[in-house]
Amino acid sequence: MSNGGSISPVKKYNNAELLKSTILSENRNKPGIYRWVNNLNNNTYIGSGANLAKRLGDYYNESELVRNPRPIHLALLKYEHANFTLEILEYCSKDMLIEREQYYLDLLNPEYNILKHAYSLLGYKHSEENIAKFKLKKISPSGSSEPWVAARRRT
Repeated sequence: MSNGGSISPVKKYNNAELLKSTILSENRNKPGIYRWVNNLNNNTYIGSGANLAKRLGDYYNESELVRNPRPIHLALLKYEHANFTLEILEYCSKDMLIEREQYYLDLLNPEYNILKHAYSLLGYKHSEENIAKFKLKKISPSGSSEPWVAARRRT
């Protein structure tokens, strides 16, 4: 489990479902570092965003969560937002986002983060399904992953 006892977030939203509109309005156009905390098992996820409201809004888009099945997305779908606390660990300048996110990744070792390096795909392994999609996109003349779109554009 994460070592998060010594961290004092600048904002804390104990029920991410109930406080959705507050979360989005209070963090509009603010760059910073955030942490999702699963209230049932204490597993965590660390992330950052140049516009936190925009970035955090993605976590409320069910189709986005389903389309990109990362551990934090699957956890939000399984346990629901009401069982998560969202913490804004700090606000910082855009040019400090990567450095500060890395600081928290190293300090807290969050369970839901696949990658342990901020803004890096180092160590990430794509699923066989995604590799197949990439190959299809590469051979499709339109660049679309949908074969019928490619065929339609050739006619």
